Amino acid sequence: MKQHARVGVRKLLSDAMWAEFEKALAVSKHSRAGAPPAMSDRDFIEAILYLYRAGCPWRDLPQELGYWHAVYMRYRRWLPPRLRFYRGQGIRERYLTLEL
Repeated sequence: MKQHARVGVRKLLSDAMWAEFEKALAVSKHSRAGAPPAMSDRDFIEAILYLYRAGCPWRDLPQELGYWHAVYMRYRRWLPPRLRFYRGQGIRERYLTLEL
């Protein structure tokens, strides 16, 4: 059986786009005790944007974007309050229309 080389996942966030997200995150983040997350905020946002754009189930998240369960658990803990903040600024809608 012929095996095909795996093609990398295209990232959606440019440095300019990330700068906007980073500013919004800095305002809404607060210090908590515990270990820092294994995945950076930028990689996490990339994974969520991929899921929104692809419309795929959590388990189909490409491994290059992180372990699906870790991304899912962080999404449940972390994103909902911040998503309301982004929606208020129109950021979420703007990035969901990016061309792949």
